[in-house]
Amino acid sequence: MTIIRRFVLVASLVTSLALTSVADVGTDAKDSFKVVQNMFELVRSEYIEEKPPSDIVKGAFEALSKGMKEKGYTYQLPAVPDGMSMSEAEKFLSQNFLKVAESNPQVLKDNWLAHRVIQGMVEGLGDRYTVFMEPDDYRRLRESMNGGNFGGVGIYIELNRENGGRLTVAKPIPDTPASDAGLQTGDVILAINDESTVGFTIDDAQERLRGPLGSPVKLKIRRLNQARPFDVTLKRDKIKVSSVMSRLRTAEGHKLGYIRLQMFGERTDQELEEAMRKLDHQGAEGYILDLRNNGGGYIISAVDVVSKFLPTGSVVTSVEERGAGNKIYRTRPSLRKAKPLVLLVNQNSASASEITAAALSDYERAQLIGVKTFGKGSVQKIFSLPDGSGVKITTAHYHTPKGKDINEVGIEPNQEVGSYASKTDTQFLSAAKQLLQEIRSEEARTAASSSLPSARTGVEQWRYLLSLGRGTPKIIDRNYILGNPDGKLLEDLKVVFPDSTSPEVIRFDLGPALGISS
Repeated sequence: MTIIRRFVLVASLVTSLALTSVADVGTDAKDSFKVVQNMFELVRSEYIEEKPPSDIVKGAFEALSKGMKEKGYTYQLPAVPDGMSMSEAEKFLSQNFLKVAESNPQVLKDNWLAHRVIQGMVEGLGDRYTVFMEPDDYRRLRESMNGGNFGGVGIYIELNRENGGRLTVAKPIPDTPASDAGLQTGDVILAINDESTVGFTIDDAQERLRGPLGSPVKLKIRRLNQARPFDVTLKRDKIKVSSVMSRLRTAEGHKLGYIRLQMFGERTDQELEEAMRKLDHQGAEGYILDLRNNGGGYIISAVDVVSKFLPTGSVVTSVEERGAGNKIYRTRPSLRKAKPLVLLVNQNSASASEITAAALSDYERAQLIGVKTFGKGSVQKIFSLPDGSGVKITTAHYHTPKGKDINEVGIEPNQEVGSYASKTDTQFLSAAKQLLQEIRSEEARTAASSSLPSARTGVEQWRYLLSLGRGTPKIIDRNYILGNPDGKLLEDLKVVFPDSTSPEVIRFDLGPALGISS
């Protein structure tokens, strides 16, 4: 990271004033332009798509012209020529940058001119995930990522469609400032420190809710069945958040392991393993993995999660950068026994959540229940700029194991179930119903493996399926199994019964019918 140092020569008062009005403007403007040069180079070399240099400058000039008009500054920016090379575009931008600074020296205060130009470059890319951060915003991001002296209020938040997409409390965390103040699931956050949350992303809200330990933050809340919004002032505190929450649920005599992933962090692999071992010890027969309102995290953490449910070496995702080949991420070794699995997703399941959901869906390892996911199929890197500001740039897209790009598209669930309310979580109830079906199918397969039905012909197999009393099934696929450990000649029929939405495998022993000893 380059550090700009400003040298001031002290002589007579007249000389000092002269330097400020002429020489210092030129020196400061050149130093300020170094920030723009850094950004220009990052867009050129790192951004996922190659952009014409002239278009980058046009975006910068459009934002600068608008900003100068708002500020009342005077300078007529020239038209930007088409077809410029990188060196020509940088020279053209530099010349006009210095002219703007010379005619309006006040634009250099707090690096306003450089930041406005950079913001225009970013807006011109048309990518909502490439973001410029002022020094204070970038400092807060670094502090939150590095676990510094930084606090929050203790709530999980979402953009709730039932509230018109407004920022909403998904759940307060027990024993935190938010829960102590009485915030409730479903509370709509209208403003943070008197700044309206209209148009906020989850990242926007998180940046404003976080801050130094002990500092206050004021929320304007709208609550169901209360006539008027009200203000709540919370004092930020250190929030200890586990990335995994789990509990055992029972339904119709079966034990269901419920696991909620809050994020994909550094400790998610370890925390998930501990949760699954505890649930296994309690007798869990299958899992509901809840990825709702999980905005993502580290790709490698998603690989760790998927590795617990897919065979070793399975493709989890492939990441493609501009001008580079695909980097393929595969599952790691796992000795965990496979159990029935269902995933819960919603419109705020994004990034690493979608990598996880897509992998388990592509391999038909799990049914997805809920609503279509967010559709963030891109990867960002964070870069520092010389004046302490920063930028987050989209550098790659990822693809699912089947090669699908879900960016701005999302992942459709197998069963669409509307958003859950605060009291009746219909999505969870649907997931539990699906998991129970899969547990029963697994029990049937286990029972059948000890006493497999034999059949000589397809007609005999069909008669057996009808004898199960589950209605007329639809046969999807057949698969012969030779050389199995028991020395049996087997045939698997993949079928769907009218009383189930999921395919099931019925196994037949062909040995006796063919006169082969089994």
